[in-house]
Amino acid sequence: MKKLFMAVIALMMTISASAQFYIYFSNGTVAKVDSISMIAPREPEEPDTPTEPEEPTNPSAGIGVFSVSADKKVTFSKGNLQYTQSTDTWSFAENQYDYIGTDNVIGGSVSSDKFGDSKEGTALADKVDLFGWSTNATNFGVSTSADWENGYSGSFIDWGTNKIGNDAPNTWRTLTNSEWQYLLNNRPNASSLKGVAQVNGVNGLVFLPDNWTCPADVTFKAGFHSNYGVDYYAVYQTFTADQWAKLEAAGAVFLPASGYRYGSDMYDVQYSGNYWSATENNSNTANYLDFRSDVAGMYENYRNYGYSVRLVKDIEGGGATPDTPDTPDTPTEPEEPENTENGHEYVDLGLSVKWATCNVGASQPEEYGDYFAWGETEPKDYYDWSTYKWCNGSYDTQTKYCTESYYGTVDNKTVLEASDDAARANWGGAWRMPTKEEQDELRENCTWTWTTENGVNGYRVTSNKEGYTDKSIFLPAAGSRGGSGLYNAGSYGCYWSSSLNTGYPYYAWNVLFYSDNVNGYYDNRYYVQSVRPVCQ
Repeated sequence: MKKLFMAVIALMMTISASAQFYIYFSNGTVAKVDSISMIAPREPEEPDTPTEPEEPTNPSAGIGVFSVSADKKVTFSKGNLQYTQSTDTWSFAENQYDYIGTDNVIGGSVSSDKFGDSKEGTALADKVDLFGWSTNATNFGVSTSADWENGYSGSFIDWGTNKIGNDAPNTWRTLTNSEWQYLLNNRPNASSLKGVAQVNGVNGLVFLPDNWTCPADVTFKAGFHSNYGVDYYAVYQTFTADQWAKLEAAGAVFLPASGYRYGSDMYDVQYSGNYWSATENNSNTANYLDFRSDVAGMYENYRNYGYSVRLVKDIEGGGATPDTPDTPDTPTEPEEPENTENGHEYVDLGLSVKWATCNVGASQPEEYGDYFAWGETEPKDYYDWSTYKWCNGSYDTQTKYCTESYYGTVDNKTVLEASDDAARANWGGAWRMPTKEEQDELRENCTWTWTTENGVNGYRVTSNKEGYTDKSIFLPAAGSRGGSGLYNAGSYGCYWSSSLNTGYPYYAWNVLFYSDNVNGYYDNRYYVQSVRPVCQ
């Protein structure tokens, strides 16, 4: 092509030195010139084909640092998970307090009263944020099926396996039941790191990060209101959008009380919050976080209920690694601090035993700590007779601690052995669970005053013994567990003794209290209750 082009130019120059010349380029353009060089001009280059900008590769930033086990930390997504039907895409709410509420209708036009039962409306939902429990048959729970047997069976498929916004699949994940439990009740200072509030006009539950420092011009009050209702969140405490921005910048997480969906109907918007875990309870149910203005705990329900989803991201190296202490020149045995036994503090109330200042599993008096079935020494995920250690699946098949043949194998053991004592197993030393008689002594020789300390309801128990009336302990109203749920935390407390109910040996004795009553009682041995240790 270039040779032909040069030949044409040479021929034109022999015809007339003053002639005008036309240059024809291969892209169809023509240029007129008065003279021309013997060197052929370079044809203009085709412009580069523009390329699509690459999507960001850095995942979205999380909020706060939260312990969800003794060696695992996570950060929370910036808002609740949302699904847009028209584009089949997943995203996070723009703000932590955003929720869709009454317009959570999958492809329908039914809305509901803001605080009550469903009714007809005109909203046509395209974006939803309440999902049935996610399995491989449910399109991640984006369904209005009111039949719990239809499509909700099978193993859990995490919502985080989706691409969410610009975040690659598997950037985020769902907390398990035990991780929610640890966040709620078992991390250090757990009771002082959560509380209900109204934020920018939205009711909900606040979680504070592990190393919490409150902004100087904002006040946060941990705990719950004593009453249940839509109005009590704001009564307890209220934050404007500007105030919340400061709390969020300090790592606070807010879960809106976005209610729940059943079929196409919406319920309890702004009354309660319901957030799925990744944990299967059985083939029909799964565990979830439930909170109201007066309480929060883990429960189980049928998988077809539409609940909120808040995802987390694991923090690499989340377990704290303590600094290696310098080795002293001359090692010395550390002295046991005064009023401690094997590293745990006690109070001498002038009674036959000394009482610990904290529950087993807690590091502060107001923390709930761990929960145990009677005669078991470790927490577990699910509690009933079928999982109880000392029976063969029912109340009348007891295999240890039995005094009546009708209820199992008789061994006439009536007080827990050290190996089955949760206090001794977890704290060691001389610690043990109190007997029924020692619990009775505490009830009968102390003044019990219902109070709230550091945002936690419970009893301040003060000695009536001469010379000891300035001594007391605090027993938080930690509730109790059954199945996989935590019940009535903040409303009542149940504390195991080490004593069997010898007349009905599938029961054991405890202390049970409400705000207006304290009594010695007994419960099924598989029930899950607090343990407050004693020592001599």
